[in-house]
Amino acid sequence: MKVVLSETQPLPPTASDCVAWSQPSRHLYLLGLGCAHAWIGGGKRRFAELEAHLRALREGWHHADPDRSGMEPLAFVGFAYAPEALADGLPNLELRVPELLLARRGVGASLTISWRAGRAGALDGALSRAAKRLSDLESGADNLPPSSLARVAAMPSDEIWRARVRQAVADIRGGGMDKVVLSRRVRFRAPRGIEPASVIAA
Repeated sequence: MKVVLSETQPLPPTASDCVAWSQPSRHLYLLGLGCAHAWIGGGKRRFAELEAHLRALREGWHHADPDRSGMEPLAFVGFAYAPEALADGLPNLELRVPELLLARRGVGASLTISWRAGRAGALDGALSRAAKRLSDLESGADNLPPSSLARVAAMPSDEIWRARVRQAVADIRGGGMDKVVLSRRVRFRAPRGIEPASVIAA
């Protein structure tokens, strides 16, 4: 099962349950569709618990590699910097194993299908959904129209943000710190729901 994706080809408009990760310098792009397994953690022992969960998960996991690419199932993990931090309903730490994993290196793409042991009919269902999603990818080759966004708020303000960036650069140049992570929140309003496909295509 081979597909060829261009860097500008969008996802199908219906691809809302997806996770994407890319490393353009290595021409590596990963797209996870659907969810075969999810796990949420938090607290001071969150990474130790995550490691234990992954070990247990590997023992009962199956995957199919139709392209014989050697691609193993991958888990996407996101976490907050602080052990107890939460923001806008997001979990402190979340692990997600996509049911379908599209990996692109250069112009070729491979598909990996994952499912948990003991789930009767899981592979047949995943194959059926894979065929449908790949068909959607092929039929959705036209660029999706971008949403017009109106910026409504920024925390901190632009002035404060620029001042913090200037100070951080000065501290690094002066040897006061080696690395700093600055963050801010900017809110936008859109005339309609924002499609993940449009965001990833942009």
